[in-house]
Amino acid sequence: MTSKLVIAKIGKPHGLKGYAYIHINDYIKDYLYSNILIEVDEEEMYIEEVKKHLKNRNLIKFINVDSINQIENYRDKNVYLDKMSLLELNTSLPWPELFIGEELITQDKKKPILSSYFVLNQNTSVELSLGNKIFIVPYDNLNFNFNGKKLLMIKSLSLYNPVE
Repeated sequence: MTSKLVIAKIGKPHGLKGYAYIHINDYIKDYLYSNILIEVDEEEMYIEEVKKHLKNRNLIKFINVDSINQIENYRDKNVYLDKMSLLELNTSLPWPELFIGEELITQDKKKPILSSYFVLNQNTSVELSLGNKIFIVPYDNLNFNFNGKKLLMIKSLSLYNPVE
């Protein structure tokens, strides 16, 4: 795999048939992960199913992991997925972490770099760096668009004041 990102952490087993709780980043937990190649401790595996469980939690089941004893071996391990697979799973705006350190395309031909993002009260904002200026911009469909390869800022960066 190339350009891997940690997307989740496997929790304790659930039931006897190889399911485990999984702590997935909220931004990407509703993606459809069936038959997706991932890595756990440098071991390539395929996801059979990720399903919702009680109290806004999720369960994961890997192909060929069919017992509580087998899934216990993966407890507290990180799940890695390559960037291109995450982009292919995307249904709207991709997870902003995929673009950290990348130059964005803007309407006014400026080329800010996405330096970080944060979530506050279920609203995501991104921090854009342009020279020595920092801009905080809401990460939503009013400001950004994804063309399948690049993240585009569809409004002018001049609409936002730099952070002092």
